[in-house]
Order: sequence, then structure tokens, then C-alpha cells
Amino acid sequence: MERFVKVRPHMPFMPPSREGTIIFPGFDGGAEWGGAAVDPAKGILYVNANEMPWILTMVETSSESSPSLSGGQQIYSRICAACHGVNRSGDPAHAFPSLTEIAKKFQKPDIIQLLGNGRGRMPAFAFLSASQKDAVAGFLLGETPVAADPAHEASAGDDVLLREPYTHTGYNRWSIPTAIPPSSRPGGP
Repeated sequence: MERFVKVRPHMPFMPPSREGTIIFPGFDGGAEWGGAAVDPAKGILYVNANEMPWILTMVETSSESSPSLSGGQQIYSRICAACHGVNRSGDPAHAFPSLTEIAKKFQKPDIIQLLGNGRGRMPAFAFLSASQKDAVAGFLLGETPVAADPAHEASAGDDVLLREPYTHTGYNRWSIPTAIPPSSRPGGP
């Protein structure tokens, strides 16, 4: 109840909010592809269905609302945070890895190449300029950002990516400490 009173309730077509909005059924709700079974004698098809609520929370990303963010941090918050988390700690379901200790596994050129080419579930971000990829890699590695050239910032500001004022904190299932969804309906695993 404590969490419920702090978020917006689920309403069809209501946009998500900064407080958090309940999405029900959630992003992976409904019939599950691999869970069907049939009883030919009775003519019944059984389908596993998920009715799990999620909470979608919007966060501001614009430099006007977050003037202390470096260029790499602003780009990270727009294109990476939804999967890897606002604090680079990964997602609660562990579908996307934590990036807090990325320096133990990758060097800057590796991260820049990964941003350009993608790998596995991570898409390529080929639309990022070389300096934007460098800024994101520097942010992930904890480098002190270099002061940006105002002329470059003006041209970068024309980019659609840098005009998005909000992103979200990721795809977060709403569960209580026992990992049970707070729903009275039966849910899938």
C-alpha cells in the first residue's frame, strides 16, 4: 500500500509519470508463447498467462533540468539507462548487466566499438558521433569530462537524441520483498 499510494494508477492511454505509473497487465503480460498445452481428449487448450504489474517511472534528461550532468552522462541517461539502470547497476531481473565495474572488462576503445556495433541484445548506436561515443565511454569509465566546445554543443543540440527531455528508469516489475507480484490475480512465474 505504501508504494501504491505514491504512484499513478493504471488508466488506459495515460502517459507515464515522474512519480511512477502502474502498467497492468505489464510489458510481458498476456499469453505466453511457450506455455501452451492441449488435452485432445477434452478438446481444451491451456495457456499460461501473466498478469504482472510493472511500474514505469519517467526521469528528466535535459541539460536545462540537470545542468551538472556531463555530455556522456546525459547521453547515457537517454539511451542506456532504460536497460542498464539510472545508476548503471543493471535491471532488477538481471536481463541487462551492471556497468558499475565495466573498467574491469573493457577499455575505452572496446566500449566505443560496442556502442557503434552493438552485441547480443544491445543494439548498435551508430547514430552517435565519434565524440558522443567517446563521452559515453569516458563517463562509464569514470573519466573527468573535458569541457565541451560551445560550437560543437550547438550542433549537437540539433540532434533529436539531445532534444528528448525524458527517459524512463527501465522495465521494472512491481514486486514485494518476497518477489510476489502485488496482484490478487494469479500470475505467471
